[in-house]
Amino acid sequence: MTKLTTKQKDAFLKQHEEVLAECLDKIRRYIAVQDVRVPAKFNGRLSSTMGRAQFHLFSGYLVEYSSKLYALATPEKIRNNMIHEICHVIGHRISGRMAHDRTWKRLMVICGEAPQRCYQATEANFGENTEKVLAAKKARRRGKRHRMACGCVMGPVQYKRIQSGSVKSYRCRHGIITKTTLQVKETI
Repeated sequence: MTKLTTKQKDAFLKQHEEVLAECLDKIRRYIAVQDVRVPAKFNGRLSSTMGRAQFHLFSGYLVEYSSKLYALATPEKIRNNMIHEICHVIGHRISGRMAHDRTWKRLMVICGEAPQRCYQATEANFGENTEKVLAAKKARRRGKRHRMACGCVMGPVQYKRIQSGSVKSYRCRHGIITKTTLQVKETI
């Protein structure tokens, strides 16, 4: 997957500050909101989400962006995601909740964006890089799931625990699965 250079990261962080100031200006027309400091950084471990907003009691707010997905996203999607995360922070300042609730939706509309919860790997969001994003999402699966003879699906962790003997049994809809009764119909 393509990675961002330090120069690109700095440009995005500068854009984050500009988008934050712009959002605060728009929101202040409707709601009295104090200035809020929202530092941002890139996290190379984020691969299933473009960004996340967090509040820590002692250190305050922090917005993390995915360096992997930002390298592939279109400029419009990047701006939309920045506004999305900033609205989470401002929504937390207003309502005390950092969720996709009514407050967050109103803030998104005030800032001129559609209140969508998550990104989709589509042509509009990632352009010609859509296939790379879809391949990365598929590769993120941590392990193979196993369909048992009874029809139930067992995850890779449970399967490994039964195989190694660290767990004696698991209960499924059709009874109890033990090491001796473990019958895999297919691997998904």
